[in-house]
Amino acid sequence: MSSFKLRTFPLEILEEHTQFPPDQARSAVAFRTRNCEHGAPSPSVLRASHIKSWSTSSNTERLSTDNGLLLTATFDALFDKHLISFDDNGRMLIADVLSDEERQLLQVHKPLGLSRKPSRNQCSFLAMHRASAERRWGAPLSPIP
Repeated sequence: MSSFKLRTFPLEILEEHTQFPPDQARSAVAFRTRNCEHGAPSPSVLRASHIKSWSTSSNTERLSTDNGLLLTATFDALFDKHLISFDDNGRMLIADVLSDEERQLLQVHKPLGLSRKPSRNQCSFLAMHRASAERRWGAPLSPIP
């Protein structure tokens, strides 16, 4: 197994920082991950995840619903570490540093994606996220075969 550490951000923490009421924070971000085989997860287990990190975002970007995705805890952690991202059609991309065993364990061994195509503004944030991942891992993220 790789030696990377995954960090998660509970929705409550992000709601506190974005100053959205809890229900509004969940509904303000328009996307959920989906697994075609199992259907979309319950909204109660989704986490609000910034596409462009909180620390590098302007105040406007931090509060922009275009700078967010609702992801399950595992996908949120992988996305935060730039081990996964999404292309402009919402298809999941993955870093080659994850072994086949790790992909199986983390449930990212088959094609996954967002429930809807990202907006044009979200695509801009996602392009920055993918570029950051490429700098971090030394190669672009790849579609899951």
